Amino acid sequence: MGLTIGIVGGGLMGCLAALTFAKRGERVVLFERRDRLMAGASAGNEGKLHHGFTYGMDRTGDTRAVMHRFGTRFLPVLERLFDRRLGELVLHRRQIYALHRDTRLDEAEAEIHMSGMASLLRPNGRHVTGDGQQTVVRLDPDELAGRFSGLVTAAWDVAEPSLDCPALMQLVTQAVAESDGIDIRT
Repeated sequence: MGLTIGIVGGGLMGCLAALTFAKRGERVVLFERRDRLMAGASAGNEGKLHHGFTYGMDRTGDTRAVMHRFGTRFLPVLERLFDRRLGELVLHRRQIYALHRDTRLDEAEAEIHMSGMASLLRPNGRHVTGDGQQTVVRLDPDELAGRFSGLVTAAWDVAEPSLDCPALMQLVTQAVAESDGIDIRT
């Protein structure tokens, strides 16, 4: 007789864990305190696959390295779980990070942080993505002035994707509901 795996929490991570175990042939009971799956933070997040750009105050670079490692792996792992490409879930492949003039991170520190991020994102030692775009581009003064008020002192256009959260939640919720190996308890 096999073991049954209990997972507490029917958000994105709980559902993905349940699907992973069920795909391996394990029996899973997924417990969610609300009346439906994906009812909390998973349903309301920004969908950004964080690569570490928001962690400029971490002078060691450890946080950005961890976020980068897991942020870049998320979509490929999801595609393996669903046995198909999920490019339709990608809304944007780039983000703009702006530095407010009153931030605790000064412009020189932000530039160092963004350079460190560019180093992490370099495929084959080059500062470009697979589609030939630079990984991190600092906006020039004219573009900065055209996009932002004087409250923003610098901004960078970066290679960091975001996903269509409602579509992802629907895909995952449907897969969990259709799985014979998962018992949902709300």
